Amino acid sequence: MRVASSGDHRVRRGETLSTIARRYGTTPGAVASANNMRSLQLNAQETELLIAGIRDVLTGKLAKRGVDIRALEPGKMEPVSGDKVKETIRVREGIEQERAKSIVKLIKDSKMKVQGSIQGDAVRVSGTKKDNLQEMMALVRKSVTDLPLQFKNFRD
Repeated sequence: MRVASSGDHRVRRGETLSTIARRYGTTPGAVASANNMRSLQLNAQETELLIAGIRDVLTGKLAKRGVDIRALEPGKMEPVSGDKVKETIRVREGIEQERAKSIVKLIKDSKMKVQGSIQGDAVRVSGTKKDNLQEMMALVRKSVTDLPLQFKNFRD
């Protein structure tokens, strides 16, 4: 295979035009035209790999900004047109009603001297002693692992 910017390249199994072009600092279209390829097509597997790569970049950028990755809720991949696919990733805000009910039930079943209540998309826990509240925070952190938790308004 001829590469537009620098001489010849021997294609290995599993290489794509994109990886070859990236290695030589050019575009896949330039590599295709240098080798007299008429159509440049991405198959479904390659586009799914591209989406997986984009998802990795997104999670890396969010992690650098301090956003918990568990707040992301990936959707399913949907075909858009031809060989293109899209994936919608939703960012969770707050706690869903069913999940909040299970957290309040966990708090009540613990028999600690704290009260839990649902307020909109948050769970409010109130108690008289700071030690009880800290124990409850540890219990909730231990039992709820699929959601990113934030504990706000804890007065010292």
